[in-house]
Amino acid sequence: MSKIVLKKKLCIGFDLGTTNSLAARFSSNKIKILKDKNGQKLLPSVVKYEKNKILVGWNALKNYKGNKENIIFSIKRLIGLSKEKIKILYPKLPYSYKEDSNNEICIKTIQGFIKISTITSQILSVLKKRVINQFNREIDHSVITVPAYFDNKQRKEIKKSAFLAGLTNVRLLNEPTSAAIAYGCNLKKKELVAIYDLGGGTFDFSLLKLENDVFEVLTTTGNSHLGGDDFDFLLIEYIFKKYFKLLIDNEKIKKKIFSRVKFLKKELSFKKKVSFKIQNFLIEITRNEFNKLIEPLVKKTLMICKRALISVDIRIDKINEIILVGGSTHIPIIQKKIELFFKKKPLSSINPEEAVVIGSAIHSENLSGNISKKKKFLLIDVLHLSLGIEVMGGIVEKIIKKNTKLPTECTKIFTNFQDNQTSIKIHILQGEGKLVKDCRSLFCFSLSGITPQLAGINRIFINFKIDNDGLLHVSVVDKISKNKKNMTINTIDDFNILK
Repeated sequence: MSKIVLKKKLCIGFDLGTTNSLAARFSSNKIKILKDKNGQKLLPSVVKYEKNKILVGWNALKNYKGNKENIIFSIKRLIGLSKEKIKILYPKLPYSYKEDSNNEICIKTIQGFIKISTITSQILSVLKKRVINQFNREIDHSVITVPAYFDNKQRKEIKKSAFLAGLTNVRLLNEPTSAAIAYGCNLKKKELVAIYDLGGGTFDFSLLKLENDVFEVLTTTGNSHLGGDDFDFLLIEYIFKKYFKLLIDNEKIKKKIFSRVKFLKKELSFKKKVSFKIQNFLIEITRNEFNKLIEPLVKKTLMICKRALISVDIRIDKINEIILVGGSTHIPIIQKKIELFFKKKPLSSINPEEAVVIGSAIHSENLSGNISKKKKFLLIDVLHLSLGIEVMGGIVEKIIKKNTKLPTECTKIFTNFQDNQTSIKIHILQGEGKLVKDCRSLFCFSLSGITPQLAGINRIFINFKIDNDGLLHVSVVDKISKNKKNMTINTIDDFNILK
């Protein structure tokens, strides 16, 4: 009798980056970063809209000339932001945009207003086609990496983009954790590892304890609006003021500088001086000039690292390894400052631009059921942002604090603030702010049928329980009336109220 052979699931890891994106597969203990038909691993995270077609990646860059308002760079920086937040963070954004009825930002193009989730999905769609072309089958399971400091709304939009791209069975994984997995599967010993992740649009810092096949996240923090793009903006303004200060409103020149800056930044990583011409002006920029421009932002990232270590009471000298992640870590001054801060040379055996996608591919295979129990590893994550509820005065009472190990559970007791209240509003929030206005609103609901009592008499038990998959289970019970309400909020996916 012939044996039935189960077909292995096709499990893929995706790194959806601000500047470049990648896809990879881990199978038979080997990693394969997938290439396009021209042998390119990296897919520029760029989308260009023309009247009758959409160009993505290298095709969009080839056709850069023309109507530059229709070419979208660094869309990841805008994911999950409100119109007001974009105006504050990116006042010189070259796109026209609006909010739709669902409060999602839409960018104006020649094809009309396009949602950010749709633009992002088109990058993922090209990567998905790359996978299907190579394996001639659909993807069974995907892991997509996200900045560790992305909040619920930003993670939800990534999931929406994945759905629009036709990806199913999708899990999200924090980028620094993914990089640690890429390295940790080779270390196989007890170590304390710091991950410094500086990409095109975001900065993340995580500290993990690796012990045999267990990856335990101790803390994760960052700034989802700090990255290599900010270095570009500083360089653009500096060049313009140095050489074109009399042409204050000349957007044409600014765009020409913009088109050269990313290449200029890379050249300064291995040259001490770079020069080029714009409208008969010879532009010369030295590495020292560039270093002075970006040093305040580099210091800002190291202050984030310092605060993270203080939050878990770990000294720098206790850290065994430093892992660099993200293309911006190629910059020499950043490597130098990191080495001085941590007092040791960072690991460099994996390309910083590939570490995240390698880890995501390994984790995708780990979750799939393709590999035996003996070869599986355990990932113990932490809550990346605190969860709480609104109380009197617009204040947020934290129920579960940031960096709490998952799974976890906590119950707190509240009371009625008015006489004869028959219902109580529960407003669930996410973030580190003390006030409601400084946190992200997740959900709001009411518990009715409360027994009327004088203010301060009722006892309302609110229980938050988070499982390993990031599901927040909320239970609210009035002790006197026994009325209760249960719900599940997926801190990564959509919300699902359980009646």
